[in-house]
Amino acid sequence: MSKPFQLCSILLVVWCSISTLAADEPKIKVLIVEGVSNHDWARRVEIVRAILAKDGSFDMDYSITPGTAGDPAWDTWRPDFSAYDVVLSGYNNLGGLPDWPQPVKVALESFVQGGGGFFAYHEANNSFESWPGYNQIIGPATQANAAGQH
Repeated sequence: MSKPFQLCSILLVVWCSISTLAADEPKIKVLIVEGVSNHDWARRVEIVRAILAKDGSFDMDYSITPGTAGDPAWDTWRPDFSAYDVVLSGYNNLGGLPDWPQPVKVALESFVQGGGGFFAYHEANNSFESWPGYNQIIGPATQANAAGQH
C-alpha cells in the first residue's frame, strides 16, 4: 500500500471518528423568553432562532409572556427554566411595562444559582430596575444605566 494512500485512509478514519463524536454530542437546550419590549420582539425571535439554528448545536423553545399587565395569563405563565441549559431574554419592562410574577423571578434566580446560564440581549440589560436579583445576574451594565452612566 502506498504512503499517500495510507495517509488518506488514516485521515478518513480520523475524520469519520470526529464526525461521529460530534454527531453524538447532546444539543444545548435553550429557552428564549420574549413578549414585552420596546422593539419588535417577534421579529427578533426569528432572527435569534435563525442564528442559533445554523450549526445544529441547539434545541430551542420559546416562552412568550403575556403582553399587558392586567392579562390573566400572568397567573399561569411559569416557564420551567430547570429544563434548559441556558435562557436567553430580550424582555424589557421599562416605562411601566409588566414585571414578571414573583414565582418566575425566584425560579430564574434559583436556575442561575444552580449553574444555569442566562443571557440578556439588547434592551433586556436594563429591564427590571427594581429587581436586585436580576441586576446581580446580569452584572454592572444595569447598575451603570440606573445611575445614569452610559
